Formats: sequence, structure tokens, C-alpha cells
Amino acid sequence: MTNVLIVDAERVIRSTLKERLEYEGYVVDTAQSRSEATGKLERSAFDVMLCDIEMPVEDGLSLVRWMREQDMQTKCIFLTAHTEFTYAQRSVGLGA
Repeated sequence: MTNVLIVDAERVIRSTLKERLEYEGYVVDTAQSRSEATGKLERSAFDVMLCDIEMPVEDGLSLVRWMREQDMQTKCIFLTAHTEFTYAQRSVGLGA
């Protein structure tokens, strides 16, 4: 069974993705901020994280950077509406 963490400041996005993934058989948890996500990542192992790049206070890139510093192997897929190529470059550099 695949454990998924969804990190997004928007409640509607979190709940919609959670509902759909659970329907498909995934075990899903959610976080609305980087700080909430780090706490959950420290307490539980996740196979995949779906994460918004831009969030209030700290962005998703800093979250993945922190995960890599902790040697976490969770795969990350960024969710974004940004068209700036620099976001894509930085996320690939972090292994997302």
C-alpha cells in the first residue's frame, strides 16, 4: 500500500486530492504548511509527497531541500500553476 502526503495551503485542493487518491486505494494524509508537513514526515514514512511549490511562509522547494538533508527517500511531485522555468530547474535539482 502506498502512503501519500499532500501538502497544499488550499483546503479544497487537499480534500479533493485526498478523496480521489483514497478512492484509488492509497493511504493519504494532508498538511497545510511546511511546518505541519515536517512534523508528519518526522513521525511517519511516506512513499510519495504531492506538494505545492508556493505556500505561505516557506515554499515547497525548502521542504524538499529539508527532506533531502534528513536523507528522506520520499518521492516528491510538485503541484504548481507557475510557468517560470526556474521552479522546474530547482525542483529537478532536488530530485523532485
